[in-house]
Amino acid sequence: TEAYWGDQPKEIRVICKTIGDKYVFAVENTAELTAKEQKSLFQNGYTTKENRDELSGNGLTIIQRTVEIYKGNIHFQYEKDKVVIKITI
Repeated sequence: TEAYWGDQPKEIRVICKTIGDKYVFAVENTAELTAKEQKSLFQNGYTTKENRDELSGNGLTIIQRTVEIYKGNIHFQYEKDKVVIKITI
């Protein structure tokens, strides 16, 4: 990501699997986030990118709404320069 300046290499990892009758999707991404940024990730229009425009910052909000429509769960975890977003539907 553009906002990451940490020591870990920039990397995105995507995991897709089934557990019983559920689908699990997880995205791991290197990032450095403050506590305020962590709380704001799912807010409409929020972005950590420097070049912001009116279309930026909508992705996680759209994903969260879609997961809710399908009665799934979305879980956010942050530790040691890594963001993990896990969706179970």
